[in-house]
Amino acid sequence: MVKSGYSYISDTWHKNERKITYESDNWNRLVQYRKEGVITRIDKPTKLHRARMLGYQA
Repeated sequence: MVKSGYSYISDTWHKNERKITYESDNWNRLVQYRKEGVITRIDKPTKLHRARMLGYQA
């Protein structure tokens, strides 16, 4: 059976969570998030595979 595109996105997301280093873009993003306010509204979801599961449609 062929995996869907969202399955590949999900796999990539989980694979990259384990590889966070001080030089990575994710690390810099986490530092930036800590400096911002507690709640920040964004225009589009960051985890597309999860948003689709919850009913998000672009």
